[in-house]
Parts: sequence; C-alpha cells; structure tokens
Amino acid sequence: MSKVTCTHCFAEMPEAFSFCGYCGTSLTTKDVQSTRSEAGDLRDVTILFADLSGFTALSEHLSPEQVRDLMDACFEGLGGIVTAHGGHIDKYIGDSIMALFGAPIAHDDDPLRAAEAALAMQAFMRTFSSSPGESRDGIAARIGLNCGTVFAGAMGASARRDYSVLGDAVNLASRLESAAEPGTILTSADFKRRVDMRFAFGPPRSLTLKGKARAVEAYELLHERSPSLIRHGQDGEPFVGRHKELEALTRLLGDRSATRRWIEIRGPLGLGKTRLANEALANFAPVRPIFAPSSTATARRPFTLLRRLLQTIWRDLSGEPQQAINRDGFFEVMRPLTGPRDRTLDAIWYVAAPDNHDKAVADTDTLTFRLTIESGVGHILAALAAHEQNYILFLDSFDQADDDTRDVLKRAYESAGQPLPAVITTVRGDAIPARTATDQIDLGALDNMAAHALVQALTGSASISEQTQSDIVTRGGGVPLFICELVRAISEDLRDAPSPPGTANHTIVPGSLLSVMVSRLDRLDPFTRRFLAICSVQGPEFSLSVSTRAWALTGGERIDLDTVITTLSDRQLITATKDDAEQYLFTQVLMHNACYEQLLQRDRRHLHRSVAAALCDESGSGRPAPPETLAHHYECAEQWLEAADHNVCAGDQAAEIFANSGALMRYARALKALEESASHADPARAREIERGAHGSAARVCLRVGNYPSAQSHAARLLALSDTPVQMAEAMRLQAAAITLSGDLALSARILTQAATTVDVTSADPKWTRVRRDIALDRAEVTFLRGHNHDAANLIREVRRIPDASDADRIRVDILEGRIAHANGQFDDASRLYSEAYNAARHCGSLSEEAAAANYMGNAARDAGRYAEAETSFRRALDVWTQTGKTESIAGAHNNLANLAMSRGDDGTASHHYGQALTTFKTIGHTAGCAIALMNLAILANERGNPTHAITCADEALGHLRTSGNQALLGVATVIKGEAQIEAGLLSGARATFESVLTCSTLSAQPLAIAGAQRGMGRVALALGEIETARQSLDQAVAQYAALRRVQEEARTKLYLAQALGRAGRHSEAASTLHSARQTLRDIGAERDLARSANLVLNPSAQ
Repeated sequence: MSKVTCTHCFAEMPEAFSFCGYCGTSLTTKDVQSTRSEAGDLRDVTILFADLSGFTALSEHLSPEQVRDLMDACFEGLGGIVTAHGGHIDKYIGDSIMALFGAPIAHDDDPLRAAEAALAMQAFMRTFSSSPGESRDGIAARIGLNCGTVFAGAMGASARRDYSVLGDAVNLASRLESAAEPGTILTSADFKRRVDMRFAFGPPRSLTLKGKARAVEAYELLHERSPSLIRHGQDGEPFVGRHKELEALTRLLGDRSATRRWIEIRGPLGLGKTRLANEALANFAPVRPIFAPSSTATARRPFTLLRRLLQTIWRDLSGEPQQAINRDGFFEVMRPLTGPRDRTLDAIWYVAAPDNHDKAVADTDTLTFRLTIESGVGHILAALAAHEQNYILFLDSFDQADDDTRDVLKRAYESAGQPLPAVITTVRGDAIPARTATDQIDLGALDNMAAHALVQALTGSASISEQTQSDIVTRGGGVPLFICELVRAISEDLRDAPSPPGTANHTIVPGSLLSVMVSRLDRLDPFTRRFLAICSVQGPEFSLSVSTRAWALTGGERIDLDTVITTLSDRQLITATKDDAEQYLFTQVLMHNACYEQLLQRDRRHLHRSVAAALCDESGSGRPAPPETLAHHYECAEQWLEAADHNVCAGDQAAEIFANSGALMRYARALKALEESASHADPARAREIERGAHGSAARVCLRVGNYPSAQSHAARLLALSDTPVQMAEAMRLQAAAITLSGDLALSARILTQAATTVDVTSADPKWTRVRRDIALDRAEVTFLRGHNHDAANLIREVRRIPDASDADRIRVDILEGRIAHANGQFDDASRLYSEAYNAARHCGSLSEEAAAANYMGNAARDAGRYAEAETSFRRALDVWTQTGKTESIAGAHNNLANLAMSRGDDGTASHHYGQALTTFKTIGHTAGCAIALMNLAILANERGNPTHAITCADEALGHLRTSGNQALLGVATVIKGEAQIEAGLLSGARATFESVLTCSTLSAQPLAIAGAQRGMGRVALALGEIETARQSLDQAVAQYAALRRVQEEARTKLYLAQALGRAGRHSEAASTLHSARQTLRDIGAERDLARSANLVLNPSAQ
C-alpha cells in the first residue's frame, strides 16, 4: 500500500488518509519536506530535552489513571509551548520530552526560539505545580539545551520509520538535562554564544558528563534581557557610513605621482570591501576598470586568475566583449602592448587561451618559459599604463587567487621601473601578507547610526516596527552582509504572513547568519533545492550546463530549467557572471556553504561523481575540464584511481609553466589517493599512475634542487618498473640527482649500468628516447670528470641515434663544443656553438639561444677575440634579461668582468664579480660561487693583494672539493698557487702546484696542468733555479699553445723571456718578449702589455 508522510510529525500514513492518525495534520497539501525526509540531510539543530521530576513520589498515592491524566495535562502544556515557538516534538520518552528547533523545518532564529520556549516551559511548570486544589507539589522540570550539526531524517524499520535526529549534539543535550537541577535550564557554551546577546546566563560551570572524555563548560539560562541591557556588537560592514574610506580610496586613485599604486582593502567577511571598491570606481571618472575576481576555483589551478585578467584586458581593448577569443584575434590586439615579441606572445597565449584551444609551451626550458610569461605580463601592464592612465585593475577576493598569479604580479609591481596601472585588491582578514601593497584601507564595523540608516534604506516603505529594526541592528553587529541577509529573511517572512493594514510588522530576528541561510533554503521546493545542491557541489561558481547534465545523471525528473533559474535568481540565491551566460555564482559564499554542508557524506560522494561525469561529457563536446577540477571531484567522490590520474595530469601541466610547488603538491596528492584505497579494481593502472607520479616528481625535484627527494622518487620508480625501458629511465633519473649532488663517479657507474639495459637494435620510439638521453647524460658526466676523449666518443654515439629533435641536436652541439673548447680547439668550439645558436633561433628556444651565445663568447674570449666575445656576451645577456633568468644573468656578470679585467678595468671587473657572487650565493649555485671567487682571487692578485686572493681561492676550493668537478678544482688550485707566489710563500706555492701535477684525477685536466707547470717555473725563477724555470716555462708555453689559450701563452712567454735573459740567452729572450708583446697588443690585453713594457726597461728583473 502506498503511504504519505505527515508534514508535521513525519509519521507515515496510508495514502487514502486525509489527516494524520498521530497529530491530526491535514495530508492533502503537498509538503515540501516530504521528499527529503526519507533520505535525510545534515542540519544545524537546537535540541531540547525536558525531564519531569516528582511524578514517582505522586504515583505512590495516585491511581494509574490519575497519573496518566496528570502527565497528559503537563505534556499538553509543554508540547503546546514547543509547537507555538516553531519547534518539533521528536518524541516522548516516559516522563521526558525531546524537541527539535531547526528540523524538519529550519527558521532564521532557532536557538532564540528554543531559549524562549525553555523559559516559557519553566514558567508553565511553576504555575502547573502550584495550581490550588491539585496534588502537584514537587513536580518540576529539568531542561537541557545544545545546538550542533546532526543527521536528520527518517529512521527505523520498514514497518515504522519516524523522523528524528542523531549525533553527538543530541547526546550532549541529554547529558545537560540530567545534570540540571529541577526547575533550571542548563545549556552548552555553544548555545550560550548564539543567544548571549538577548539572554542572561549564570557563571560558567565545568561538568564531568558520562560519555565525555573532557570536562564540559555549561551555563544556566536565567532570563531574557530587557531591551536596555541588550549589548550591541562592534564588528561589521556595508556601504552606508563608509564616506571616510571612500574619500581616502578616491584620493589614492587620483594621485598620479606614484609609478605604481597597489591599494589593498582589508576586512573580515561581509564588511563591504567589494562594495567600497565599486563605489569608488563608479565615482572616479574617467576610469577603465579591469575586473578579475578570484574564488575557490581559481586557487586550485596555476595562473587561473592571470588567465581571467588577460582575457578581460583583451576584451576591453578589442571593444567586443562578447566575441569569442582566438589566437589570431588575441595576437592582433595584444601585439601593440608587447612589441615585436612573438615568443612572448606565444607564452602569454598559453596562459590566456581557453582549454579548448590548441596551445604549446613556447620554450623547451620550463624556467625560461615561466620567466617569459612574467616578462610579458610586465610589458603588457606597462604598455596599458602608457596607453591609458585611467586603467585600474580590480582584483576582488585576492586572498583566493592562485599562488602563481600572485607571484607574477608581486614581482611585476615590486620591480617596476616604469608606471603600471593602479591595482585595487580586496583581502579577507589576514589571509595573505600585504608586502606588495603601497596603501592599505582597513574596514571595521558600522556604528549604530550607520547600521540603522542601512536597515531603513533596505526596508524602504515596508512597515517594520522600531523594535524589529533595532533587533536587526543588534544581530547584524555592524556587518552589512549580515544586516542585508536578516532584512531579506524578515521580508520573506512578512510577505508570507503579512500583518493587518495600518499596523507595524514585528517578527523575531534570527540569531545567526547560518540559520538565515538554511531558512531561505528550506523555503525552496524540493526539486529546486536539489538542483541547487548539485550546483553547490561545483563550488561558489558553477556551470549551468554541468549542473543540468549532473541532474540527469542522478536520475532527476525533467524540470523547467528556466523556471528554476528564475526562482533562484529572484530569491537572490544565485547570479549570472558577466562574461559567460552558462556560468553562475552563489550570491554569497556563506549561502553556498550552507547548501553544501547540509548534504550527507554519501550524497556528496554521489553528486561529486555525477559532476565529474558531467564535466567529462562536456570535455567530449569541446569544453575540456581542467584536470585540477576533475581531481577535486574524484577525490570528494572517493574514486581514488581517477583522482590520482587527474592529479598527475594537473601536476604535469603545472610543471610545464614552472609552477613547481603546485606540481609537487599534485604528485603528492596522486600518491596519497593511491594509498587511500587498500585494493584497486585495476592494479595495473594503479601501478602505471604511481610510476607517472614518481617519475614526474623526480624531474621537478631535480629542477628545484631537491636532490634527496629526486633520488627517493627515482628509487621508487625503479622498484615499480616492469620493463627494461622503465628501468633504464629510472636509473637515469637516479644518476641525474647524484650528478647534481656531486658524486660523479657513482653517477657514471649507474649510467653505465642503465646503458646495458638499452636495446640498441629496437626501433621503438621509447627505446630511442631513453637511449639518447642516457648517452647524452653519460657524455656530460664523463666530460665533467675530465675524460674529454671518452666524452667525445659518446657524443659520436649520440649522433648515430636516429630521429633526434631540435632540442637534442642543440644539446649535442653545445656539449661537443664544450669538449672542443676544453681541448683548446676554439675554431671547432665556435662552429659548434654557432650551429646550436642558429638552431635555437630557428626552433624558438630562448634558453638554448642564450646559452649558445654565451658559449660563443667564452670561445672568442679565450681565443683572444675580445670584441667578438663582448658581442656574444651582450647577445646572451639581452635574451636572459628578457626572461629574467637570475643564474644566467649572474654568469653574464662573470663574463663581462673577465673582459674588463683583461682590459685593465679593475673597478668594473670588481663590480661585476661581486654581483655575480652575491647572486650565486642567494640561489645556492655551488659552481657559480666557485667561479666568482676564483675570478675575485685573480683580480686581487692583479691588484697587489695576494692575501685576499688566497682567501678567495680557499673559499672556492671549499665549494669544489666535494662537487666532483675536477676541471674547476684544478684551476682553483692553480690560482691559489699564483697568489702564494705573489705573497712570497714560495715553498707553499711549489707544494700547491705539485699537488696538481701529481694528482691522478687532475692529470687529465690540460688547463690545470699548464697552469701548474707555469707556476713551478715561476717558483724556480724566484728561487734562482734558472734552468729548472726555463724547462717548466717551456712546457707551459707548449701546453697553452696546444690548448689555443692565446693570452695565457703570451703571459707565460713573459716569464720565459725573463728566464732566458737571466740565463744569458738575450737574443732568444728578446724574440720571445717581442712575440708575447705582439700577441697582447693584437688582443688588447692592456695590463699584460704594460707588464711587458716594464720587462723591456728591466729585462733582468725578478
């Protein structure tokens, strides 16, 4: 037999019944709650327990019928009070009553109603027990009150299911009732907090209650305060009463003296931050605001806010706000802002393009790509300010912006050397630091006068009593949002139950904002509310089409969508966004929270699963969903494999734009999602996802310098490997982390082992890729270990591997050039660097273009072609400056300092070296620090300060001893020996040079060996060991000549000329001196040329 549910007591009755058999309520009117009572929901409810004491004693001298009549009379009075205050009698338990306020129907002020009912019940009991002529002495009530979140719904067996609530809040209310004295009302601290403004309480009591591990704080409810004693809150906000802040904001916007203006409006939720900014922008004419708000959705994905900002700028400049964005149209409008920088525009388009557009990373180096984006944003903002002074960026709810957008804007405004558009941000509380802001406006609560003015403005011509208006001001606490919601809720109440004409309306004012929200939701019909719940699952901002698809997937009945949207919009629950007719917002974040938090956990999981499916359907129709969004819904749906898969995808996308912290967070969430499920329905897929997470995490850890974590991820990847290809790639990543940690020997062994697993005969692209990467890494490590011949052989092996990409060829050319350079083959090195440079320009890789230009400069410098070297260094520096690559700019300082020192410009050289060292130390670049210190040591030696030179050389050696970089280690040791000679520490210098010549790992470093031979010759010359000096210097000259180190060869000849002169071989000395001077004159080495002039004046000088 079909049944219907009573709208009042929620008992189930046969369908034919016209009235409820338990409470008599009519069953003919469709109840908006009946469809939701069965499934249940989570609600914020106030629970009242009342227990009657004294009946046991009366039972001794009264008949059972008399006791029943007495209890019925008592319950009739108490139950009537509960019902009169909008409560629901949950059940009668012996001589106790359990009542609910907020379920099954929520009101704006349920805690207040419960407090008033409890006091009225005690007043009734006092009258009831003292009635003359009745045997009621000693009868009293103990009452307990508590509020909290409970499960509310139909419970029981199939034969009888009743509406009730479950939860710890119910248990605590029962325990409080048991602890109360007869005739008193005992409440929890949470209940007191909600109604304290209107009711008086006794002092706090600490109670030890059954079932509670800790003591519970409780208060006795005494009475309602008189109106004169009601306390007024001190915190709040809307626009009435903000004239001072408006004047300050308008004045700041009108101040054109600052090149950048970042105004931050701060305050708690609901104080009117957005309203203040909008009012100022409306009053400040002429102005062109660029509005780009943030939400919880923007916080999930890197550069989401920047995408909104760029798209809004494009729409404003194009003059066609409704036009669909596309690449050609975007480039046409934005190119005047960036200038002829197509690579910059490519990077900007990658961020701005909708997900359904094709786009590609514009540089093979992710850091360069990220820096290109940042540079491009700076150019666009500066061009906007130059084009139109009245542009203002309004970044609402900036505390919810994604970290990457915040970082980009922060750098742009902190380093601005030219005017940028003014920025207004609204920030809730102390959510993020205010370091970027140049000005800050703090909002506080409205005072009573302003709050009253706001209430009157909102109520308009409605006849609302002065008492109700005062109550709204009191409850609103000066917070405009709260006041507006209270007025809206009361207006709806009065519209549903108006007072007679000519009378002022008076109603009970809600006690909490949450109760206002729930009350407004409870007024919706079940279908509209269910649809809104699906919308809430997407977040405060939602897609109408996704909600509609999800509704269908959940089996929802066919609905009139236009009617539903109209209803929700008219009730000011949702509003359409400006730029997309399919996108809607909850008018208040708290309304979204109230709607979502009432869903049961199982319902949330089901709806998140449906929303994810709907998003996937949309992706199939050309509107791809961001993987971060899908990962969020799958996590909430506890579909762990899907959550893990989409987190890895989101991490890979973040890594593409150098959003490294976001990428690592996503990989960690993927691994956590895999752990959440004890067993997987598809273990092979789970293993594949885990491999992807560990492999990607290892690569990002290598990028950010977290080498221990990189090794850990690579080791786990190796353990998960099922094929030789996977094993080889895992070992390669392990070796890369070990290489950067400084243990080159171990890295070489691992790479050799990885190479043995490679199938050199396979044409599988995976094998080809891994084989090439391993061979390149082996060549690099072999070169760093000083085995140049073996490294060159490995390079030849790499070149034989087919299907190389442009990036592969560039990397091979540069590495082979470095090997040739180290061997003194400068022409070959320059040719290879030039080929890499041209290839990089052709394929659009800024990072490789700059690197190749820098290497070209090194080769030209070492060959003595200083003008050519400076051209190449400036070319590299120009590219690095475009991208802001700090490490490379520091390297450029080193190179320019070397040139300055060669020309005798010590001041310029010292400046550049100092800047390079500071930068390298800041970013923790060990080799860079060592090179800068070595150059400072050489400079100190040249300037006659050998003690400082020794200190710098020792510090450089400290950086290098554990690095495994033998080439730099050998050169640094020679530099220290040179400084020891200048300091007169000849025996120490000889020992230093001998350590280079006798060290097996340094013997393969020809540059270091040449320097040590020259040093031994100089020591012998200083000690008068002329023949020994001549032999050592002769060897050094030959070695530098073989290395094509022209300047070093000429310098060494100066010392050789001295040795020949002192040996009496004056003709040879003069010829050697002339050859050296000619070379130094040709390359413009002014300092060394001056030294040679001194030798002419005093050829026998020591």
